[in-house]
Amino acid sequence: PAGDPGAMAAVSASAAEVEAVLGTSPVVLANHNSPKQTVISGATEDVSAAVERLRAAGLGAKRLQVACAFHSPLVAGAGETFGRTLDAIGVVRPAVPVYGN
Repeated sequence: PAGDPGAMAAVSASAAEVEAVLGTSPVVLANHNSPKQTVISGATEDVSAAVERLRAAGLGAKRLQVACAFHSPLVAGAGETFGRTLDAIGVVRPAVPVYGN
């Protein structure tokens, strides 16, 4: 629905196991954290339904407390907005090496 920031959930299973249970669900596999943990992301209602399906299949699934459905199509437009904002303030290449983690 319009205005829905979306949701995310951690699943105690591999990406292949999650895909096998969810099939054509509209949620996306947002993170492959480890061979036994996958994070799903999408519209709040879709994530809630996916969590129920995953639990019914015997997999551990827990909603995450996040601001929105990161790594999903719901936030894709944010990159364009962020790019325009950076262009407006004149971000330049750093003069010294910068490392991030």
